[in-house]
Amino acid sequence: MSEAATIPSTLEAGRFAAVYGENFGGAEQLVRIGLERVRLPEERYRSHQMLGTLALASGHWNRGMSTLATARREAQLGENALHVEVAARTKAVCAALSVFPATTAEIAAIRAELVALDAAAERPGATPPPTPQRRLLRRFEIALLDARSGAYGAALREAGELERLTQPPNWGGTSGVLVRAIRATVAAHRGNASNVLTELGPARADIPLQYLSTVGFADVYSRWLRAEALRQLGRDEEALRWYIAAMQVTNDIAPLDLILLAPSYLRRAEINERLGNREAAVEQYARYRALWGNAEPATRAPMLAVEQQLEKLRSDAP
Repeated sequence: MSEAATIPSTLEAGRFAAVYGENFGGAEQLVRIGLERVRLPEERYRSHQMLGTLALASGHWNRGMSTLATARREAQLGENALHVEVAARTKAVCAALSVFPATTAEIAAIRAELVALDAAAERPGATPPPTPQRRLLRRFEIALLDARSGAYGAALREAGELERLTQPPNWGGTSGVLVRAIRATVAAHRGNASNVLTELGPARADIPLQYLSTVGFADVYSRWLRAEALRQLGRDEEALRWYIAAMQVTNDIAPLDLILLAPSYLRRAEINERLGNREAAVEQYARYRALWGNAEPATRAPMLAVEQQLEKLRSDAP
């Protein structure tokens, strides 16, 4: 079987196992089978990018970052600047998520990498040529990293700059989604859940369909922010709906619908337990345990507490 046939089939099988079967271990095995058979940097990049995503979705922060760094090196070997950028941007989006234990040094290094890529991508004669979409997304991700590192003024200045940058054709309200998400992120890090909801504004579909595959991660991120704020405000039933809604947007860059799946199950389990929905809580605690039970200790919630909650809920069954 040729490389061209092997990689798409194993990658697609792996993604199918991950998305529809929530079997991240099985998906990883399938992708690794394909990886053993190929030598082209382009195809090895795609495999490592998927393996990095699966590692993060399994709660393995350090392994995920290391694998994405390998994906970037393969993209460099293949002289594919766009794929180099995608690998770096995936790292940036995940480092911005509070569910992962990114250190100050890691955030600074990822930010510096993205700033350097931004400068290189915008220089005259760059290959591929600069595009407004890619620049807007790079600046968005830099702002999220600034917010997580506590540089709130820098993040808010980036939000203002985004509003002034050239917009891609048929971009619709996408820049508004990005700007509101940055400002809401700053509010979240400042511990003001009410302001998170104010900054996000009413829920609406502002990202045109043609951009969802590359910008959909920003929609997932915004939905997650909204769910977290509602939970912190004690609006559990609304939060529950948004944790579910956040997992219903798929995308090709930083597939947060996979990466945030386990944390979503944990939040939904906790809410259902508070609401008295015992069966739903048991199911969701069990799904969280299945996905992140072997996660790196710094990433997962104390598994002993989850086990105790599961035992308690099951013993309370009528």
